[in-house]
Amino acid sequence: MELLEGSSWGSFSSSNSNLTINGAAGSRYGAMYPTLEESDLYGYTVSSRLVSYSGTNALMNLYSGSGRGDFSNFVEFGIEGGVLKVYTSDAVGNWSGPAASTPALLTIEAGPYGPSGRTIYFYYNNSLVYSLKNDTHLPNKDYQVFLYGYGASTTTWDFMSPERWGDWQEDGYADRAAYSIDSVNAYNGRYSARIDLTQHTNGRKGISIPDIEVTAGHPYTFSIWLRQNAMTGPVTVTLGPSMGDSASYVPYATGSITGVTGNWAKYTLTLTPNTSNQQAKLFIGFGATGTLWLDMPSLMPTHASEVSDGGFRTDWVNALVDAKPNMLRWPGGIIADWQHWQDGVGSRDSRPPIYYGQWDSVWMSNDVGTDEFLKFTANHGITPFLNVNYGTGTPTEAANWVQYANGATSTAYGAQRAANGHAIPYAVKFWGIGNETWGAWTPGWTSDPNVFSSGYTAIQTAMAAQDPTLNFTAEGGDGNNNSNTWNQVLLQNNASRMNNLAIHYYSPQGLPQGYSSLDVYRASVGAPVTYASRMLATQNTVLNATDRNIKLAIEEYNAMYFHDDQRRTRSTEAALQVAGFLNSMVRNPHFADFNHYSEVANFWDGGSIRTSVRGMLVTPAYHVLKMFGNYRGPISVQTSVSGSPTYNAPAMGNLPAVSGIPMLDAAATKSADGTELYISVVNRDETNAQATTLNLSNTGTIGATATVYSVGGGAGYLTKNTWQNPNAVPLATNTISGVGSSFTYTFPAHSYTVIKITVSASATTVPSIVGKVVNASGTGLAGATVQVIGGGSAITNSSGYYLIPVSGAGTYDLTATLTGYTTGHKYAVISDAGGTTALPIVMKP
Repeated sequence: MELLEGSSWGSFSSSNSNLTINGAAGSRYGAMYPTLEESDLYGYTVSSRLVSYSGTNALMNLYSGSGRGDFSNFVEFGIEGGVLKVYTSDAVGNWSGPAASTPALLTIEAGPYGPSGRTIYFYYNNSLVYSLKNDTHLPNKDYQVFLYGYGASTTTWDFMSPERWGDWQEDGYADRAAYSIDSVNAYNGRYSARIDLTQHTNGRKGISIPDIEVTAGHPYTFSIWLRQNAMTGPVTVTLGPSMGDSASYVPYATGSITGVTGNWAKYTLTLTPNTSNQQAKLFIGFGATGTLWLDMPSLMPTHASEVSDGGFRTDWVNALVDAKPNMLRWPGGIIADWQHWQDGVGSRDSRPPIYYGQWDSVWMSNDVGTDEFLKFTANHGITPFLNVNYGTGTPTEAANWVQYANGATSTAYGAQRAANGHAIPYAVKFWGIGNETWGAWTPGWTSDPNVFSSGYTAIQTAMAAQDPTLNFTAEGGDGNNNSNTWNQVLLQNNASRMNNLAIHYYSPQGLPQGYSSLDVYRASVGAPVTYASRMLATQNTVLNATDRNIKLAIEEYNAMYFHDDQRRTRSTEAALQVAGFLNSMVRNPHFADFNHYSEVANFWDGGSIRTSVRGMLVTPAYHVLKMFGNYRGPISVQTSVSGSPTYNAPAMGNLPAVSGIPMLDAAATKSADGTELYISVVNRDETNAQATTLNLSNTGTIGATATVYSVGGGAGYLTKNTWQNPNAVPLATNTISGVGSSFTYTFPAHSYTVIKITVSASATTVPSIVGKVVNASGTGLAGATVQVIGGGSAITNSSGYYLIPVSGAGTYDLTATLTGYTTGHKYAVISDAGGTTALPIVMKP
């Protein structure tokens, strides 16, 4: 809810899927929808059902102002005094219409911004009642939807639905045809498109889809499945400008398909346009009487500048690879509980679509399946993590997936993999079972940890029977609260069957009505303090349950906001929360071996790489991820901050109030050979730069200059990269001098910085197992002997730490002995080629 004008907040309530908004005198208070994505470039149809209103009016507002206190740049449509009304921000174009009653369906169709503005149509109960041509009240930028009634009005709304233009539509000219969706005769899935051309003169009829990005001189492969009845003549395929078809239409490229029969068959063409256009139109049609069925149309680029790895956008691939991720989780979170792996292998044209019953409830293509994903990760040296379908799948299905990925060609599914073009097993090591299974939004969810624990046992047992070397991650409880009951039950029943305990962190989530933007900022960038506290509590739950080295797996994390109209997840503020979280992980490597930022593609606002027909942009959080991927060593270095100013963060959403949060948050790493030191610093101060002395010790010779990478510190903490200004928050690089064992650097306000320094510190032997021996209260124990069974040993230092080189990647068991204490153990410590940090070994008297 938002107050755009006035000082008095109203109230709201919901019942039977209806939202009732009670305004306040002199105010414009109502429900604000997030920015409509690329509404400068695309047209949108916005509909809402007004159930009733009392008072002055009820209005659906398309809003392009800057937020609270700014009620400029808008167009609105609704009912006032029993008649239809249209208002604009400067009253030019205001309109009073005929009588209207409720319930009423109000619809606004706002076209993309053109050379002279937008064309906007207004509909009442599906009837066109008014229009504005060449309108500039919604400038050439994105806008939002705002439902309200002025002043003390009370309005009740059933739904608000924005739909972006750009789907398949009827096209052609002169001839007559009937269009339908055929639910009986489909090649794949449930439906095909059917065109019955009943009268042919000198025209043609077909279907088209706009907003196809094409480049002059680049070839594009078009394919489609067709069948016909009583149709003569060819099927014409064109790429051209997005305008209505006519006899004078001049395409950029044309192809012709002949010989279509009464049976489904695939037809392929190459189209090479002579003109570049970010919003070209693909047309498929014919000019002869008869019936044509169409299914599975596809247009794919072939030029390396546009497509990579068998079908991924080159710009997206380059951005992802540049960030140097170590691991990718697939098929993701909730979608994993809708996807059945067997539907995503084999011929792409034969794969049934996925029904994704979450959020917008859409059907999705299965073009990216197991083979495509695993080949992609192999091509780029990224470790794959596969999440099985717990919600709608079965243990047998999960086991078969393991066999498909890792089984020999002598097995049924290994043979199927080989038949699909990959005889060598993929040897996928990391597998997850469950995703937010405790949440009512997840298929197969349960609030009972015993139910999930039982289901986990069945799936893990079946998978391990196919490959006992797998590394299993079990879905833990909700990381956004302080309860560990779920984790306790899961560990009690399945500690021997798991290697990692998955936790998700999204904060602050729900924002209160009338929130202070500064309060939200301070709570959000301080969230990693709460995350670390909750991770420590969950780690202690593990330590109390088992001696196995079950570390956390942060399967999903990001800044997330509900009831926010500023898209803060795309802002510098959210990036600083991400940076603070990653700093915390560096300082506490015993928490987790891997974490997964949510996410790397468009989907929700957390998508750090965003693609469009006009190219690609990245969010500030992407810059943070890229900095961590490129400017971080594998060895964590002890770091402390003293004298930093502090602040108190208020309670916000799922975050508690926290006192004494330092403005400066720091972590450091070094290269294994000791030649590079990386100092990673978040300045949480929203206003002030922080001049700080950096003291370096045990670094050997220090280079006189350093390279500085930074993000943020610009116009404000809510600054975002947009299509209108894609580099508003850049990744800056510069060189500083005067570096030494003690030097001063000023960290800009609301910024994240990495300083890369050349040093000559001692090398660290890798792989090694690093850890800490502690007593029951968590205090480090000096002088303990830690032994790797079958390997080396070490004595803990004054803080309780040890480092033991190991022979290579593998699974190790450790013991710890100290006079006056019973022998401590840590079993199943998994080290990769770079080593690992084990959970603390707890010793008891």
